[in-house]
Amino acid sequence: MMTDNWTNTAGGDFNTAANWSAGVPDLTTDVQITANGTYTVTSSNMNEALDLAMARHATLAINGSGFSIYAGTGTGGLAGTIDVNDNTYLALGAGGETTTFANTGTINVQSSFPDAAKIELVAGVTLTGKGKVILAGLNSEITAYSGISSSLTNGTATSGNTISGYGVIGDQTDSLLSFSNGAKGVVNANNGADILKIDTDGGAVSNAGLMEASNDGSLDLHGTVTQSGNGVIKTANSGASLNLFNAAITGGALSIAAGSTLFASGTGSTTDEIITPTKPINNAGVIRTDSANLLVSGSIKGAGKLEVAQSYTLAVGGTVSGSAEITSGKLELLGASSVKVTFDAGAQGTLVLGDATKFTGTVAGMALAPSAAIDLGNILYADIDASDVSYNSIKQLLTVTDPGQGITDKIKIAGMAGTFTAQKASDGTTLIFDPPASPQNAPDKTAQLLAQSAAGFGATSGGAGAPAGGSWNSGGSSDFLAAPHHG
Repeated sequence: MMTDNWTNTAGGDFNTAANWSAGVPDLTTDVQITANGTYTVTSSNMNEALDLAMARHATLAINGSGFSIYAGTGTGGLAGTIDVNDNTYLALGAGGETTTFANTGTINVQSSFPDAAKIELVAGVTLTGKGKVILAGLNSEITAYSGISSSLTNGTATSGNTISGYGVIGDQTDSLLSFSNGAKGVVNANNGADILKIDTDGGAVSNAGLMEASNDGSLDLHGTVTQSGNGVIKTANSGASLNLFNAAITGGALSIAAGSTLFASGTGSTTDEIITPTKPINNAGVIRTDSANLLVSGSIKGAGKLEVAQSYTLAVGGTVSGSAEITSGKLELLGASSVKVTFDAGAQGTLVLGDATKFTGTVAGMALAPSAAIDLGNILYADIDASDVSYNSIKQLLTVTDPGQGITDKIKIAGMAGTFTAQKASDGTTLIFDPPASPQNAPDKTAQLLAQSAAGFGATSGGAGAPAGGSWNSGGSSDFLAAPHHG
């Protein structure tokens, strides 16, 4: 292997032989852009290097075609800056092997719509060195080299690397790229109101480090993200958002900051967004069904809010605290809950309580929402009559008794209330309305919850994350719900 050193400390063209100690480098060359000084080396043609090392104040500007580095950084590191500009690419790695790049500097991938700028990965590539990759443009991408199945490992257990800004990590259409964020790796959607998307079209995505949205940025997750170790996905501050698109987050931790939002934003009414964290979700912000159903198999803690709208379902299998607002759709609380639930005026939604004896929260707004209902999943309508439903206006306490099963549900009503009546749900449980509702106002309740999604987690009857006494049940549907219900 030949070593070729950059010699022109005033900067210049990569393809000018006089700027090098041994002529213009090629794919057999150990390239060293390490001369003292602050300067820019401009690559305007297709260029190659076996490996590349750069000094801190050196810049490699890729302005035309592409630049390929096959064998990593050798004994040096990328301490300088690489600018990948419009309609160009930086190719990293070589087929059939895993290549490590010690990135201690900054790689800028900057595109102007509709032009694209890309880092293209060949086979396995690992980024270490505590450096930065900054995406700056809707068409700024980290993707697989055309037609080659590839992987990117961002940081390891001992050495981090940060990918930030806005653009795309993934190939989006052909499942050729898998992405692993290592224990010291960071992914940060931090560019104002712009979006950093992770979409590998089914290629594996894992996280043992930190994936976050900050500074009003949005982190969009597509497909399954498997977390391990101390993996965390979060919104870091007010104004940030986390959007799930046909997504599932399993393991690890999830945190929503005050003033920020998690959106279930899938496409299509049968789309399920699924969260099965190892730890309870820490919600100080908002968790909202936007255009998809959302299942949380575990618990949600904190003073944050659940928002149920657009006729979708938000279902939680574990304990829940905080508040909830229902406009339309369905909020299903299957575990113990202290949520303060409010129905918006005119709301047509349903609050499903899997076991109302464990509900210690409050319900408000039903008097102004004639079609709103509370579904008592632990009381069969056939077991009660009108005398078993009562309301104490002084204590603001709704009581529903099932004498046959020896069950008494007591629900605290906040604010104005009228006369509560019961009707039969489609699966035989009890729906409560206020004020009295005509039969056509009764929502056609779909079967209790989430068996299909639970089955997708490997849950079994009475298994981890399932409500006490059994497994979630979606009536055998292959969808999140047996059928979308807009009650």
